[in-house]
Amino acid sequence: MSHVTLRSRLQFEEGDSMVRFDEGAGLLVLIRHRELVALAMPPDDDQAPQRPPIRCESAGRVERISFSLDHQLAAVQRSAVDLDIFDLASGSTFPLAARSSGSSGLAARHRGRILGSHWPGSEACELAVVTTAGVELYRVLRERRSLKLLRRVSQPVSWSVYSHETRLMLLAAGQQDNLLSGLQLQPRSAVRLPRFEVLLSPLQGLPLAQPLAQGQQRPRRSLQARHVSVHRVYDALYCAHIDEEARKVVLYALYRDAVLRQHELPTHSARAALSVCDNLLVVHALDQQVATLFDLRINRSCPISAPLPLTTLPADGFSPVYSPHWLIAPPDKVVDPLAGRAGRLRLNLRAIAASSIDKVCLLEFLLLRSRSNLVLLEVLADALSELEPLPTLSRMFALLQQPAAQAALGAPVARDGAAAANAPVVRLTDSGRDNEALPAAVAVAPA
Repeated sequence: MSHVTLRSRLQFEEGDSMVRFDEGAGLLVLIRHRELVALAMPPDDDQAPQRPPIRCESAGRVERISFSLDHQLAAVQRSAVDLDIFDLASGSTFPLAARSSGSSGLAARHRGRILGSHWPGSEACELAVVTTAGVELYRVLRERRSLKLLRRVSQPVSWSVYSHETRLMLLAAGQQDNLLSGLQLQPRSAVRLPRFEVLLSPLQGLPLAQPLAQGQQRPRRSLQARHVSVHRVYDALYCAHIDEEARKVVLYALYRDAVLRQHELPTHSARAALSVCDNLLVVHALDQQVATLFDLRINRSCPISAPLPLTTLPADGFSPVYSPHWLIAPPDKVVDPLAGRAGRLRLNLRAIAASSIDKVCLLEFLLLRSRSNLVLLEVLADALSELEPLPTLSRMFALLQQPAAQAALGAPVARDGAAAANAPVVRLTDSGRDNEALPAAVAVAPA
């Protein structure tokens, strides 16, 4: 029985559209020839009202689009140097063009190419524009139909990735694009991370000792954006690097004052993708078409269960599992453009419990999950009916008392899976290197 199930939450007609998922606004965007359509992903609560779709004319070429959190504005990138701001309420448009001149901040003569735009929705920055020359933070002046530059972070950028859940963007630079620096857009400020180096495995079949002909250069690997992502797990922030050559996922823990190469997780596949579901890291092995679950709080190197296929229900109408056209979006979304379906990953806690032998470890695992009360009671009842040894029962009841004791003392209970989407932004913290022992593999490059 599968441990992870994909359930459909949205149906759409793909047609000849380009399909994108806007993580920040929670919108599935269909970019058509003359029209832009944005569909809101329904919440898990079926009683919640469904938002009407957003429709507007594309008015030309569209390379990228991102919506504000209130769905009132949209940033439409039309080329490497031109970006338009749509006010969907009034229908007005005003440009942010890299070729403009002046001193208002919109006129960035040395801006370079636009790589993307994001809407953090904070006082420190309403709109962030990433370019090959750095990051520009703006406030939108809707009445004046203009943008006010709040801050410019100047540095060379080859590509960037952004996580709205953490409000953190990683900016790549260097000859192999493997020198990363981070910028977190907190509610009242923007915090920069130390620059760090992502170590790249050597290309297979090209031994380093192999002599080179005169004038010949050794082939170089470059880090690609599709192999890097940012994830929040148990209120900790990680940069995940999918190393296809080594068939592993390397997790770099992100702190305000340091970046630590902390975990290595096997993928057993040359092609992999990542999701986070209820504080579990889900590693999708696309070649083998299986999913593996990792709980970093219980075991930092081994999965909690064997790799098993991802399950879909026939009634949901998805294409075959891990079809090449699938879009796996953070943190737990999957979009199937050909089938016209979008859904969320869900844990099958009963299946995980049925495959577990260690009752104490299972109880510890379930206490960290949301919506696990019924399964918790079933596991406890089974332990009593199966006459588990008294030391085992004692440890199980001791685990059950810990959340109650924390609640009685006013301390937070570590069951934050369901509330993670609505929780405040997790701020970067200090690494505590002066107070506790940390792994020796500190991957920090000089700034």
